[in-house]
Amino acid sequence: MVDTAVRQVPASGRRPPGAPGRPGRRKEAIAGYVFLSPWLLGLFGITLLPMLYSLYLSFTDYDLLQDPEWVGLENYERMFTGDPQFWNAVGATLLFAVTSVPLKLAVALGVALLLYRNRRGVGLYRSLYYVPSLLGGSVAIAIVWQTLFGGQGAINGVLAVFGIPGRAWIATRPSPWARS
Repeated sequence: MVDTAVRQVPASGRRPPGAPGRPGRRKEAIAGYVFLSPWLLGLFGITLLPMLYSLYLSFTDYDLLQDPEWVGLENYERMFTGDPQFWNAVGATLLFAVTSVPLKLAVALGVALLLYRNRRGVGLYRSLYYVPSLLGGSVAIAIVWQTLFGGQGAINGVLAVFGIPGRAWIATRPSPWARS
């Protein structure tokens, strides 16, 4: 059946936003999909496809050296009926979920409430609470720079391939260009 209804255009002659046939709507949709494509690739390539492949492998006998051999529900039957470690793992997980998670949330909420109130010295406590996150990142960056630019670092390794002698790019001795 063909839709023969005539669409009414307002007296102003302009279509309302989002109306069918709006110029540029297709370009906006294409741009949206282009911007979504990295996330979609990550979703499929890093999350969904490995999950589906793991599900497939759970129905097979697979040891990394040979091709998977289909065994059906045999793995699940053995897990539920003949493996005592499975039930120990389930018990440990439930114990963790029931005790550890609520306790950590309660402590975090308590600390947040203490640091939220305006009291004398609360700014100092907030700063002290935040300092470890700053130091952790700084230490990590220092290790990366030392690994790259140290005397035996990766930069010197790349230079050695081309026959260029390396040096200690990060050193404690003063630079010859430093002012006295």
